[in-house]
Amino acid sequence: MKLAMDAIHTAHSTCASAILPPCLWLRHPSAFRHLVLGLRQPSLVTVAKCAHVVAQILTTATTATTVNALELLTQDTIATMHAAFWRSHDSYKASVLLESICMSLHMLEVQARRKLVGSLDTNGAPPLSLLGRVKACSAHLSSSVKSLVIRSKNSLQTRLSHDASGVDATEETTPPFSYGPIQPPTHCRPPPLLDAAPSLRRIKSNTGIAKAVEHSRVLQEVPHILIPSRIKVLNFVTPAILVEIERRQALRDEFKTALQRALDTSRQDVRRGPSVTDVALRRRHTSQRNQFLVSIATKLYTSAEECAIVEFAATALDPEVQAFFEQNVRPLVSLLQTPHQSPWHRLRFWQR
Repeated sequence: MKLAMDAIHTAHSTCASAILPPCLWLRHPSAFRHLVLGLRQPSLVTVAKCAHVVAQILTTATTATTVNALELLTQDTIATMHAAFWRSHDSYKASVLLESICMSLHMLEVQARRKLVGSLDTNGAPPLSLLGRVKACSAHLSSSVKSLVIRSKNSLQTRLSHDASGVDATEETTPPFSYGPIQPPTHCRPPPLLDAAPSLRRIKSNTGIAKAVEHSRVLQEVPHILIPSRIKVLNFVTPAILVEIERRQALRDEFKTALQRALDTSRQDVRRGPSVTDVALRRRHTSQRNQFLVSIATKLYTSAEECAIVEFAATALDPEVQAFFEQNVRPLVSLLQTPHQSPWHRLRFWQR
């Protein structure tokens, strides 16, 4: 474990100082896959450093035209990234980097799908669906059966008319119609009737007619439809991860926006100054503002789970917003989280 931590620290240092550019990692997919294993470390600091390097590499991969995502990523590599995303939700730094990794995976997935579709368009027609293949075979069989039934019917009517008049079949040289029987296309034409059925001279009874009809039902082999190999399913990021990323980012944005609005409201109160004529209205306004702040703190510290709100408030806010949070929101949160607290004490705290 110590060796892995040292290796990740070295990779992070070389990446931060631009000694090892991301494009160099992309030229060696096996080295990249070994780097991703650092996301399995139990230390969130180590995971954050590894995620920093991996995020830069994948961001570069989304803009490079020569990167083959199917060679760079394996199922084990993708599973490691997903597990780190779900596990490292308490660290804001690691969580943001892993969110960036998953979004880069999503972009690589979209690009890989486009490349597959483009390759199918250049190589030939897209593969037929199951229904399309069934319709193609049915159409071929219908045309072949129809042509054979017409030929058998015409030949049979000709023989019956000759038998009734006592004329031998060999003496007839022209068909009873002015046009010949419908011939199937050359690519699906059945074998000659003389090869598939007994000689017409021998059809002198019902048994011979039955044999001729039975032989006419023998069709040639159905033409083989070339079906391209099944497209490999690309699933770099699950829909659940995309929804979770949107949820985390929305909660953090809501938290930051609410604090900024509360700070702006407080500044407006300072500009107006104390109201001497209506102290009750000023207290009521202050109480409503405090209740608003309490609702923000209660919602984000009790309901916003697995989005690193605590570390986000401590490290990612602007200095003025963070100072306002520490002065006005954190005491209320501590008060609400204190067990066995009297509601009258809370009310007096809010009305100060």
